[in-house]
Amino acid sequence: PQEGKLFDFDTEQRWGIWMKGMKIPIDIIWLNEKREVVYIVRNAPPELGDTKTYAPKEAARYVLEIAAGGAAQNGITIGDRAIFILGDEQP
Repeated sequence: PQEGKLFDFDTEQRWGIWMKGMKIPIDIIWLNEKREVVYIVRNAPPELGDTKTYAPKEAARYVLEIAAGGAAQNGITIGDRAIFILGDEQP
């Protein structure tokens, strides 16, 4: 419940995410280059893994996948800013 997967796509686009091979529902959170939340899909079901691609309404650079319900549980909403440091960045 306290882990996730962060994707860095290097540029802002409307990156689509699909859930091939997923066994549990997840929340999918897109963030722009400023690391602001621009779109959220809550409780994406694994049953649609091979047939459904989720995409944001606006461009994003990062995608964060977390356990279903995590966005609501942590009060994550559009416009929130995430704080994280990637491997090649200086704090």
